[in-house]
Amino acid sequence: MRELDVLMTNWLEKAYLEASPELQAAFESLLDQEDDAIWDWMMGRATPPDSLAAVVASICERHAGPQQ
Repeated sequence: MRELDVLMTNWLEKAYLEASPELQAAFESLLDQEDDAIWDWMMGRATPPDSLAAVVASICERHAGPQQ
């Protein structure tokens, strides 16, 4: 899904290296999830598992906030 690629690539390029090891691991786990589920989490239509909630929130915040 192109929209997910944009969201996740932006976070990867701009936030991953500065993220905590826990957030980095959660991002890597997020990559193993189904696109439809990730999209629903990003759009707020579903709640991500606790283990992925922080990284989903971080990606959404980066997208919603000022672009750096």
